[in-house]
Amino acid sequence: MNKKKTTKDFIKFLVGGIIWTGLSIFLAWVFIDVIRMYAFMAAIIITVLGIVLRFYLYVFMGLIQKQFMKFVSSNLLFSLLLVILMTISIDVMKVPTLIATPIITVGLFVFKFIAFIKIKLIK
Repeated sequence: MNKKKTTKDFIKFLVGGIIWTGLSIFLAWVFIDVIRMYAFMAAIIITVLGIVLRFYLYVFMGLIQKQFMKFVSSNLLFSLLLVILMTISIDVMKVPTLIATPIITVGLFVFKFIAFIKIKLIK
């Protein structure tokens, strides 16, 4: 793959991730603190919204193919990996949360981008 295109695509992927992160924090505040929704309900709604909205954002940005089920299944897989890696590193290996969380999150973010290229989800 062309290095220049890959860099441009990664920047789009990063921008989409930053936009979604800000929006999800805002939605969590609104749902939990303003509306007084239980956190588990808010998390479910935000997760579903996140998958759907990020899909359309990445399609709009011209980053990914219009393959919704491939996008959903890969995101669910990476969410499961996040839970497993957090559990192992923090609960089992006793790595401090403030060390483990950024390393795992950034690592999975980069790995997800590479996986999107490999499964031909990136245009």
